[in-house]
Amino acid sequence: MLALLAFGSAMAHGQSMPAAVVAVLPPGLHSDVVFDLYSPLASSEEMLGRLMSPLWNERMHDKIATSEQTLVEQSITLAQERFTVYIPKGDKPAGGYGLLVFILPWDKAKFPPRWLPEFDKHGVIAITASNSGNDRNVLERRIPLALSAYENIARRYTVDRSRVYIGGLSGGSRVALRIGTRVSRSLRWCAAECGQRPIRQ
Repeated sequence: MLALLAFGSAMAHGQSMPAAVVAVLPPGLHSDVVFDLYSPLASSEEMLGRLMSPLWNERMHDKIATSEQTLVEQSITLAQERFTVYIPKGDKPAGGYGLLVFILPWDKAKFPPRWLPEFDKHGVIAITASNSGNDRNVLERRIPLALSAYENIARRYTVDRSRVYIGGLSGGSRVALRIGTRVSRSLRWCAAECGQRPIRQ
């Protein structure tokens, strides 16, 4: 089930980076952005430890130890990934930008146009990944992409750590909840829309 996450003969991102990797983006909406900073939390070792039960994690490592395969460092190749980023217009807030990492249920990375003035008003940088919809693997793609999105913005901009949000729509909100509760405490707040499961008695 976790072939790409758990096994491989080499690091998944061992490829040369394109010249289009960005440093700092100007205000406005930017599509097809390429980044180069991997999140340490998105490594396969970290993902297994944080998202799997201790017993399952131990069994996976036992299986790896008795095979000729190795645990890949990262399950995504950032040189091949594209992000949509919105940098708010106006002056940077005194305490730093807010940051919203948003996970969509479809593959096209876009924000509703009506959200953009709100990002400007509140000084929030927003980022979402392409090819991260509900049909994509959660552990091998959706979570690593969201964590790397956070890493690249947090390392390039002054971010107010009290205003960092992980959010999602529909199936993306369920992924956001897993990240917020089990993976990263840096993503302090979770905005989940239309993704709750019914509570059964």
